[in-house]
Amino acid sequence: MIKSIISLLLIMLFLFACGTPPTAIDVATQVSKNTDLPAPEVSVTPTTVEIQIQDRTNPEPVVLASETASPTLMPTNTPIPEKNRWHWAFKPETSEIFVVNQSGEVHSIGEIDLLDIDNYRLLSVSDHQVLLFTFSQNKPGLYLLDLKEIQAIKLPASFYYDENLFINSLDVIGVVDDKAYFIFSTEQSSQTDRNYYPEKGPIYKIDLLSKHVSLVDEKVYHEPFYDDQLLFLQSKDGHFTRYFSENNNNLLVRELNLETGESRTITSSNGSPSRVNSSIFGEIFHLTNSNVVVDVEGESVIITDSESELRLLRGGEAVIYPKNCQGPCDIEIIDPMTNKILHNYTLPWVAQSFISLGTQLLPNKNMLWMGAASSQLLDAPETRNDFPELNDVDFPVFLMSEEKPAELIGIFSKKFLDYFQYPISDDGRYILLKSISGSHYFIYDAFENLELFSLPIKEGWDYFYGDVRFYTEGILIHFLASNNEKDYIDFYSLHEFGQTGSVYWEDQEGSILTCPDLFSDGTISCWIQRPDTNYDLVRFEPNTENSKYLIENVFVLESIN
Repeated sequence: MIKSIISLLLIMLFLFACGTPPTAIDVATQVSKNTDLPAPEVSVTPTTVEIQIQDRTNPEPVVLASETASPTLMPTNTPIPEKNRWHWAFKPETSEIFVVNQSGEVHSIGEIDLLDIDNYRLLSVSDHQVLLFTFSQNKPGLYLLDLKEIQAIKLPASFYYDENLFINSLDVIGVVDDKAYFIFSTEQSSQTDRNYYPEKGPIYKIDLLSKHVSLVDEKVYHEPFYDDQLLFLQSKDGHFTRYFSENNNNLLVRELNLETGESRTITSSNGSPSRVNSSIFGEIFHLTNSNVVVDVEGESVIITDSESELRLLRGGEAVIYPKNCQGPCDIEIIDPMTNKILHNYTLPWVAQSFISLGTQLLPNKNMLWMGAASSQLLDAPETRNDFPELNDVDFPVFLMSEEKPAELIGIFSKKFLDYFQYPISDDGRYILLKSISGSHYFIYDAFENLELFSLPIKEGWDYFYGDVRFYTEGILIHFLASNNEKDYIDFYSLHEFGQTGSVYWEDQEGSILTCPDLFSDGTISCWIQRPDTNYDLVRFEPNTENSKYLIENVFVLESIN
């Protein structure tokens, strides 16, 4: 269990390294190549992975509304050839870098003595290429690793960096064809009386064919340790990234063409990015300082209603609600560019604050509202006593319909926000919630109004840290919990699309670092810590505990997420 705590402490160290966190909720101011390589010549004798498989939970999905149709399950009858999943690892005894896939095919691609390097970070740019950034002797380095070799990349002479921020703030913000874009911080975050300003740094483009690195933009806002979805907005076609930058104390809303590397200014304002809210794809922006709505083509609408507040939703619609409403609140969903009313709902809670990544107009025209906890509000909602099952730190999640009263369907736990996490799938469909009864956590299917699967809560245990991994093939819930005797256990629940229920297990030793892959046959690959500081990559079947060791006794290079 010490191993699990160490991993969590490392995550926490990263989280708090950049200072004051951004506001967790939206307040009035916020916002492949399939290459087969030969198997290794040396056979190994695997050690035992001690993972206790408990049982299957939720044998059937729980329908939360009687009129909701059953979910459409992914077809499983036709076998699909398994796509290779490659991982890169470091062997300290030989300084070799290895690539390994889910079949256990291992290949050495070269040597880098990472033991003599102060810090490094691996970032994926495709299913067969990664960028390895290093920092040693006050100098940054960059390598392109693929399935066959290691190529050193020369950084520009004007490459400016902050030695205290560089490695840990690196992130890839877009990839198209053979062009990748990365960002890192050169300026710390800051806080004023009214605004929070995230870290700032440059965006660089790297041509993965010519290995040429060039500057794209400077002083771009980003949050390396928090959820960056609202600062880097990917267009639906994946060809553009919209973002925010600072120029002469002005706030610029910018668009990067990932194919050409050219960037342009969509609009400008003042203050912090927290004063702008937008759709999830960056098609439309609301500049709250100037009370103007601007679309990606530069068309704008001035908001003149002084009696109401307007906020954009993730789908590009806008919600309008009365100022200072303490609940219930009559809200309207409109097209912000035409002011056409689309829907009307009654929210049994305060409307001024909500979690924008999850609050959304659903495909069936119902409305999912992820509200603020009472403790986050200046005044408690007048409807607070209507929901005695809520604690003051609970973020209520309501499902609203135009035909019937709103329903409280679950709780978005404050513990997620304590670690600046939003366990919400990219399309907003799947959300990790806590049951109203407090008996379990569950994945909520917002599109079908289903409790898809769950992870039970053991009485007497504090589930203080949780995360979710969303795969193409399914979803994995993980919680770390402790009891009064200071015992620690990692709890897991795995659901595979196309199957009913889930597989639940406990990792008593805290040996699982991360599980990067879920496969269509129900097996999962995880990095498992050995008695020393090294790791094994293991593919196992949770139902039977059958396992296959893919590579052993190496350093994990990929980032933990």
